[in-house]
Amino acid sequence: MFINNKAPFYRLARIIRLDYIEQQPLINSLNRRFAQVELNLPEKYSETIVKLTKGHPYYTQLAFQQVLLINILERHLPTERELLNQMLIVEKDYLEKVWEDISRNKEYVYTLRAMTEGSKNIYHRLKPKKINVARAIKKLEGMGLLFKDEEAGYYISDPLLEKWIHRQM
Repeated sequence: MFINNKAPFYRLARIIRLDYIEQQPLINSLNRRFAQVELNLPEKYSETIVKLTKGHPYYTQLAFQQVLLINILERHLPTERELLNQMLIVEKDYLEKVWEDISRNKEYVYTLRAMTEGSKNIYHRLKPKKINVARAIKKLEGMGLLFKDEEAGYYISDPLLEKWIHRQM
């Protein structure tokens, strides 16, 4: 009798996606952490950080660390642009590696670039380039690079990667 031991694992193998942290509790947490280190901030500064990171836990923590570092070393609070630039520098190796993996497939490249441009109808826009957008989206979602929101549609799961791609264009 032949028993397929792999079958149960095949059914269990799926991508489990954790959502970003809710914005208001994250803003409150940032405000508490900044207060603990006695850093006085403009009223909406933590909101700016959360807007930049879209509530991504790792990038929010990175932004917090970079704000503290810039404040200590340069004696000022970084602007949103300055903070983003510093985060892109810190994560450069990771972002370049991810892009290297993505860039092996032109469908992925064109699809992600179109999404970072904010195009509402990327299907229509990429049709002349003969890009199979549906296939690219399905593969990118399977890779964990795209998430689907029932109301807003697909979006790039990594907010820093999205900004990095947009800058490369």
